[in-house]
Amino acid sequence: MDDGRRFLSKPCKRNPQPPPPRVSPLERIRAEMDDPFGSEWELGEVLEEVARLGVPLLMQKAIEAEVAEFQVRARYSHGERVRVGSGNGRWLTTVKTTAGPVDGTRQAL
Repeated sequence: MDDGRRFLSKPCKRNPQPPPPRVSPLERIRAEMDDPFGSEWELGEVLEEVARLGVPLLMQKAIEAEVAEFQVRARYSHGERVRVGSGNGRWLTTVKTTAGPVDGTRQAL
């Protein structure tokens, strides 16, 4: 039956599962660095993989420190309490290095 509305609404499908927990980029990279140690790889391959993943970790730390300084968030930190949320989100960033491109994320400013 037409009730005068131009667009008839359809029933929305709701996802009964909660969204996955947010993981910071640093925690994600550290988890990737732990993976080779539990594998059957040789020691040389494990060290090479950890060294390869160390570059994005250092870049991510440097980017987050620079953004925190820019936003002066360090002054308003809440000690060791965890802050809920992530501001305006994060953007994917690629930094070109002599060893090749390094992918990372930075906070949206």
